[in-house]
Amino acid sequence: MQETDESKSLQLLLMMTDLLASCAEGENSGTESVCRTVYSLEELIDILSHADIPFCRKRPFMRFLVWVYMNPEREKATEQPSNITQNE
Repeated sequence: MQETDESKSLQLLLMMTDLLASCAEGENSGTESVCRTVYSLEELIDILSHADIPFCRKRPFMRFLVWVYMNPEREKATEQPSNITQNE
């Protein structure tokens, strides 16, 4: 069976998206900033909510959404420390 150019392009897109999600998983604000220029939040929502796209092809985009938009490093840096109880 010979792969079509479209199939190869789709596989490349899925692999690159997964690679970017893996890079953002390292919680590096610079990487997250660059990743936000690749896919907007709206584009990711459109992809993930599209009924004709199989779940297995949505997985890299879901990882991208989680690590770039939902779990960003910059939010962790600005969080207030939780209340620390003191031993009396």
